[in-house]
Order: sequence, then structure tokens, then C-alpha cells
Amino acid sequence: MGMPSVQFKFYPPRGIDLPDFRPKVLRRDLYSRMYADFKRQMLEAATKKEGERTFQMVAESDISDKPVAWQFNWRSDTSALVIWARPTSGGQPPDLQAVSAFLTRLDPAAEMAMLDRIKANPNMRAVDPAFYEDAKNIPCPLVATFFVNEQAVTDSLIRAIATMTAAAFFDQFGMADPNDVINIRFQAMVFAPDAGEPLRIREVVIPQAEQQELFEDFNKAIKEGPGFRRDVSFAGDPRPVTIMFEHVGQTAAFFVLTHDGEPKHIHGVVALLTKFDAAEDRNVMDIVRKYAALRGLNPSSFDEPLGVNYPIAAAFFADRGSANYPPLHNIIKILGAAYFGQFGIGHS
Repeated sequence: MGMPSVQFKFYPPRGIDLPDFRPKVLRRDLYSRMYADFKRQMLEAATKKEGERTFQMVAESDISDKPVAWQFNWRSDTSALVIWARPTSGGQPPDLQAVSAFLTRLDPAAEMAMLDRIKANPNMRAVDPAFYEDAKNIPCPLVATFFVNEQAVTDSLIRAIATMTAAAFFDQFGMADPNDVINIRFQAMVFAPDAGEPLRIREVVIPQAEQQELFEDFNKAIKEGPGFRRDVSFAGDPRPVTIMFEHVGQTAAFFVLTHDGEPKHIHGVVALLTKFDAAEDRNVMDIVRKYAALRGLNPSSFDEPLGVNYPIAAAFFADRGSANYPPLHNIIKILGAAYFGQFGIGHS
């Protein structure tokens, strides 16, 4: 939380337009394990002499029927190149899929030379030369991934692992953290019974250290099991709020906000939809719409979050008082950031 995001651009070959393509994601446990292993090897490679600052890894996942291999290469102390390929059999060379340039913008000369080297590779001739110029002209830290053909562009596993490798790389420069690396942002929707007057949505003012501590606690709990329960209170408003969180599949979740620690005293229910798996998003909304405490809401409210194409935290409140209660909005923001962050989705 609080760190700048790295821009993440996929460059398809000429003539391919996939504006609505969304990659699937790695399982939480696989992502965490691969992230730790990759970062360890990357830091070890950084200490080696010129010509040896490289390593290779291979990954398999249930989101793809073929493994993917990638070779990480330090090109300078602040930039790197990653080559993506599919392993082949019979002694044949790996099947090149894409090349990624990790550009911190701390060494422009080295980064321009790396992009020119990728452009000059005969295996990359299908890539429009204008894409390399575009990557050169973007001033912020950038992950530029150049795919060699149409099939490679739609490779979910490469896109998922590219997010993970970028998180590890840019984290060491303080430019992004593993929970906020890709330039996708989740947004919020708020629904409450209609009373003919606007909601007064505010948050409690709490110290940054307290926010970070809560974020880290949520982040750890999300990764440890199918769900968790927490009682939370803030110095600015000591009344406790109970959170009951549950995963639904691998890419969606919801949590219930109650007072007095009693499920029957519900403030509201929040759906967390990554938009990576439409079926899991629908499953969450089917659960949420069945809560008796939410019967005062317009039934169409439960369909609205499914109608957008970006990650969403949809909060459904049982009453206007709960919708106007500031600590709940702190919790939704922080827990939402922790949940979406595991998929490389940042927060607005």
C-alpha cells in the first residue's frame, strides 16, 4: 500500500487486438511459492560476474496444459530481460513465446540498448517496430512484454508469471510491492436501502502504521486458509466490528461485517470480484443476495457488479446507518487492497 505502481504493457504482433483479454491467475499457494523462489534466485544472480547474471525456471499450472520456461537476465544493475518459451522434445530448441523488458528508468542508456537488441532479434520480426518506440517513450517504470505470435498473446500462464516476476524485480527498488504491481485497479460500489438522501461515505482518520499493520494481518490471513474471522476497532472509534471472510473458488471472495460479534447483527456484506473467472464471480453474488439482512435492497443491485469488466469490491449494506458508518469503509478499503493485491491488482 502507498507505493507507486509499475506500468505493465503487453505488445501483441501487428493486427491483433485483444482489448478485453484478462489473464487467469495462479493459485495463491503457487504464486507465493514461485515468488519466493524467483526472488531468491534473482538476488543471487545479481551478485555474480558479468555473463553469469542469469538463471532459468520452469513452471506448470492448472491454468495451462503446457509448462512454460523463462530465463531471467540482468542487463544492468537496474534493468533486466526475461525470455519466455515453451519446452520442446526431441532435442529441439525451446519454442520462443515472448520477451519482457524490465525498465526502472534509472539507466536510460542501458534500457534503450536492451530494447534495440530485442527489436533486432530475427525471432521478434512479427512485432510492430512502433511498439519498441512506445516502450522507450513511456517515462515511468515499465514491464514491456513483446509476444511473437497470436497464440502467445493469449497465454494465460505467461501473463500470470510475468506479474509475479515483475513484483519481485521492482520490489527491490522500492518502486512497487508484490501486492500492487500491475496497473489494474479495483473499484468500489456501495448499495444501501433508498431513503431519498445521499450517503455520507467517510472513513475514520487512523495512523498509517495502524493501517499497514491491519493490511499485513489481513494479507496473512487471506493466504492461510479458506476463511478467517477478525474483531477490529480503531483508536478513532473503539466500537468493535467483526469480519467473517470466505474464499469462493480461487479468484473471488466475500466478507460479512457485523457488530456485537453476532451474525444476526449484520452491517453488510462485501463481494470481492477479480473478474478473472465469471463463474466464481456469479457464485459469490448468489451467496450474497441470499442474506436476509439485505432484503431491503433493490434486487437489481446484486446484478450490477457482474455487469462491469473491472475488479470490484461491492458493498451491500443492511441499513443507511451502517452505510454511513466510517470504520466500515476503512475495513473495506484495507481488506480489499489485501485481497486484490494477491493477484497484482492495486487499489484506487
